[in-house]
Amino acid sequence: MKKILVFGDSHTWGFIPGSFNAANSTASRYSKNQRYAGVMAKILGPEYEIIEEGLNGRNAILDDPFLPFMANGKTYLQPCLLSHYPLDLITVMLGTNELKSRFNLNASEIAAGIRQLIWLIKSMPIGANNSNVEILIISPHHAIEGVGDFKDLFVGAESKSKDLAKYYKEICQHEKCHFLDAAAIIKPSPVDGIHFDETGHLLLGTAIAKLIPEILGKK
Repeated sequence: MKKILVFGDSHTWGFIPGSFNAANSTASRYSKNQRYAGVMAKILGPEYEIIEEGLNGRNAILDDPFLPFMANGKTYLQPCLLSHYPLDLITVMLGTNELKSRFNLNASEIAAGIRQLIWLIKSMPIGANNSNVEILIISPHHAIEGVGDFKDLFVGAESKSKDLAKYYKEICQHEKCHFLDAAAIIKPSPVDGIHFDETGHLLLGTAIAKLIPEILGKK
């Protein structure tokens, strides 16, 4: 059986656009089978184990003063990898939360944070027989600015989001990682401009699932 870790933020968690409750900072999520990791699992079948690790607000390497002790993906990734050892493939889709205006990052800097995660994964022989694992980096879809519950948090996000794929792809070429541009497959819901709907999960999960046998067949 092949084990795949799906590491990400609220997109991986399955955040339903428009479901945010500001009173208690909670949201509703799509069911396991609706989320893109669940779509992957259904398509790939019982020969693959899909492990979801999605968290709302997660960044690649940044702490968030408004989400203490939980937002930094790099801090969590190392124990996460060790707890799921051994693995065959890790997919990483992060970078949307770094578009928040409070971080004041450009697309190149956001991509540099993803590169640090790649370096961390490569430093850990967590594949079968202590080998390195395959890495699939997914550049997030574009944002729509000025709509929904999070419009004040993502001022300037739309233009920066359109530059992410370029820098992610360059890093993947240098680091010999696999790359997928989610913006070529899905769009955010116009309800909040950040998260994608059930159809988006179906399309993204299907696209990733089609890549996986090819990626793991090269091992």
